[in-house]
Amino acid sequence: MATFPKTQQTQQTLKFFKPVIDENQKILCQLQPAKFDALVKTLNAFDVQTPISIQDSKIEQAVNNGTSILSCDIVDIVGKITIDILNPRKYIKLLKSIKGNNDIFIIDDDTNKRFIITNGDIKVFLPKQIKNFKVSESSLPDLSTINLMGNMITIDKDAKNIISSLIDTEYIDLLIYADQLKGINVPDTAIYSFPQYITEKIDDVTAEMKLRSFSFLKVDGEDYQISLGHLNSIYWLATVVNTSIVNINVLEVVTPVSDETLLI
Repeated sequence: MATFPKTQQTQQTLKFFKPVIDENQKILCQLQPAKFDALVKTLNAFDVQTPISIQDSKIEQAVNNGTSILSCDIVDIVGKITIDILNPRKYIKLLKSIKGNNDIFIIDDDTNKRFIITNGDIKVFLPKQIKNFKVSESSLPDLSTINLMGNMITIDKDAKNIISSLIDTEYIDLLIYADQLKGINVPDTAIYSFPQYITEKIDDVTAEMKLRSFSFLKVDGEDYQISLGHLNSIYWLATVVNTSIVNINVLEVVTPVSDETLLI
């Protein structure tokens, strides 16, 4: 039986891959596989149905009709970079397919109005945003003079999973007593009291104030630091999510909820 001769593939060909670029192209960054994996996981934590804009390695994304802003700094992962991902659902899935031991390069291909992300055997093309198209209308407000309410609440991943298992609605209500967040109410479903307040009567009837949140614990992480404050009669919920890769900040306007009894 005839057999094909065996060929030897040198490991150096793969290990030391570096793209050959045209004179109008520019390498924006070179990432080791672990760094690239961290980048993809961080991008996946954002809303993949909304364009993601990275400006000088900072991401700010408005969600929930602009009532919430997700933000983080990825400079420790990629260095300084500016790039847009106009269809995250499609392209993050493609980026996940880039695997192996080769470094990954992000290339600015301005002639063809795109970015190229490649590790040698795979090239993914990210189109640049069209002229005058705004990726995000988000803008972090100045909250330097905000009036903080009570103490910060810290919860871990296990507590987050328990809370998430209770939530079957698009929103929850924060239960406030004497300016302190002490629990949450999943309307008509469940009450969760934070551990330090389980000896108190926490429910949706006795709460002195209820604030409605549509973004509560929507970002997966290892632990969470939750703070409340108000400024100019607007209530803000701030959550720092430790994803084990970077911190993602979630800032949301939460609105008071009143229980009105209908008179017949």
